[in-house]
Amino acid sequence: VNDTSICFGENLVSNAGNIGDIYLWNTGAISQTITVDSAGTYFVRVTNANGCSASDTINLYLNPLPVVNLGNDTSICFDENLVLNAGNIGNTYLWNTGATTQTITVESAGTYSVRVTNANGCSSSDTINVGINPLPIINLGNDTSICFGESLVLNADNIGDTYLWNTGATS
Repeated sequence: VNDTSICFGENLVSNAGNIGDIYLWNTGAISQTITVDSAGTYFVRVTNANGCSASDTINLYLNPLPVVNLGNDTSICFDENLVLNAGNIGNTYLWNTGATTQTITVESAGTYSVRVTNANGCSSSDTINVGINPLPIINLGNDTSICFGESLVLNADNIGDTYLWNTGATS
């Protein structure tokens, strides 16, 4: 059998063939097939009913998965956008939006996910939920005039929010 590679988290079923013969793997297994998920050298000796033996060796290599982290679920303000970056420069990307770029810009609430595949064909994915926060509603009223010596109280409403007036006031 040829040496081979698998992606981390996958496994390989190795089959010694020769149904009904006696098998001894270097793992201690005595079955016709073994399932392996660790890098290493795997060896089997097969002995038939006549006492004749043959053996084979396979080297198994593990390819790493791309690390994909879109970050924690988040919210943005109604008039903002958010750039999501899948990282892993030079890999291939497939977003649930259909985009195939490393980054996408989102402007609406929803669940966004991406699958990244590296040059070895290994892939992993991540998902982020994006919410939209409403903008505060501000209405200071119509433009108005007051007489000298009078005052006008302006109220920005939105109790509990923070304020910054063009005068520098924060109330």
